[in-house]
Amino acid sequence: MSDVSGVTSSTSSTALSRTSLSNNFETFLKLLTTQLQNQDPMAPMDTNEFTQQLVMYSQVEQQLSTNDKLDDLLNIQKAGGVQSALGYLGWEVSAETKNVPLQNGTGLFNVTLAEKPANVSIGIMDSAGKIVRGITLTGAEFAHDGKLAQDVVWDGKDNNGNQLDDGTYTVVVTATNAAGSTIKNTLLSRGTVTGIDIDKDGNTILKLGDMTLATENVKSIRMPTIIDDGDDTDTGTGT
Repeated sequence: MSDVSGVTSSTSSTALSRTSLSNNFETFLKLLTTQLQNQDPMAPMDTNEFTQQLVMYSQVEQQLSTNDKLDDLLNIQKAGGVQSALGYLGWEVSAETKNVPLQNGTGLFNVTLAEKPANVSIGIMDSAGKIVRGITLTGAEFAHDGKLAQDVVWDGKDNNGNQLDDGTYTVVVTATNAAGSTIKNTLLSRGTVTGIDIDKDGNTILKLGDMTLATENVKSIRMPTIIDDGDDTDTGTGT
């Protein structure tokens, strides 16, 4: 896991401020002591100014103490987030994103349409933006229990039948109705959580292979999908 850099930075800043305040306060006390020792007994100095400075130092010290407590609370909160995320390990999660993890040679995603389509074209792109696989679905495949949704199981192969490496791929869906108009679609990506990380801002991140996903973007959790190794075709399993 990476360092919680946001909290570390804040803690370091508070420590530096406290050191600076301490040095300045010591210098102030030395000057004040020297001033008191050398003042004219018949015309003592006005105490109002240094009293105000003492109050100011006290207020800054209180603020730094408050910052320390906030840093402690942040550390506790971040640690709690990681502990909670441990429950995701080994489970299949879904999220509304066009990125799909190819894990163990299989990619899983769900396509939901706003209306019944005539044709649905799916393009799967690699990290370079090249379409490596095209999938075509018909309108009949989106008529399941009155829901215009379809689960797709990608066998991880390209258009030439070559097995692709596991990794993060991007799915683009184009759906049209009988009149040729584009239909709005929603893509839910699915994958198994294989690890947990913390980003530079201290947020808990789920890892689905090499794909990352923020915990707040998780839409659902379920047992990992079991794929029949003997079936190498892309299939829809109707939702």
